[in-house]
Amino acid sequence: MIKNLEGYLKIKSYCRVRSFFKKNHIKKLEKDFIFFSSKIIENYSSTLYKKGIAILKTKEKFFKNKSLLYLAELEKFDKEIFYNICKNFGNMHFLENIKNSKKIQESLKDYFKNSLTLLQTQKPIILFNKQNLKRLNYNWHQESQFYPNHSCGLHIWTPLFRDINDKNDGGLQFAITGNKTDFDYKEIKIKNSYTQRVPIINIEKNFQTLSVGAKVGDAIIFENKSVHRSDINNSRIPRVATVFRYLANPNNQLFKVL
Repeated sequence: MIKNLEGYLKIKSYCRVRSFFKKNHIKKLEKDFIFFSSKIIENYSSTLYKKGIAILKTKEKFFKNKSLLYLAELEKFDKEIFYNICKNFGNMHFLENIKNSKKIQESLKDYFKNSLTLLQTQKPIILFNKQNLKRLNYNWHQESQFYPNHSCGLHIWTPLFRDINDKNDGGLQFAITGNKTDFDYKEIKIKNSYTQRVPIINIEKNFQTLSVGAKVGDAIIFENKSVHRSDINNSRIPRVATVFRYLANPNNQLFKVL
């Protein structure tokens, strides 16, 4: 683990921590997500439900790739249903084990310090990135634009089902040194997609950008003001990730409930 996480993030905008999550925790999360997705789709297609259940029974070396292709099939079947699967994933109790993992708790304690007692969490979501599919990708944004009443925030992003290369493979892209200011933004809403709050400033013209990938089990950690977006995915295989969000009001800020 990185000591003085807050100081490191102020300089680097993000940090990538290898083997942040236990492999068995990630494997269970992947299985649970496919089962959750299958149960949702059962209301609309018995064929797709049975296909999801069959994937859960496949050998481990085939499970991950089959799962990614299955999720792409669900997205193609019905955009609204798939968006609701991604959005409501965070409601499920099966996430509690990984949210309470030792390294997350250590990171929160190191970063939030005296604000830890009144720490709040936003439910995780699924982030799906497929070649030629822009609807579900995040454009440039800062988490602070979504949580203006909580100036202190830590966000832990991790891939599921497959490793992600550093560039053009659906990882994250950061604007280096773009974490000093809360930028004005334009809000964009697209049907069956997450709300976008895109900075008005031209990010690529004003900042150096860097694409970052991660292996399954790694974490990419960043704070509220870090400017970032979904990197382009030129791979034929979709990318799936999730993000854990933690927010607090520092001592000099009035407490606000999310």
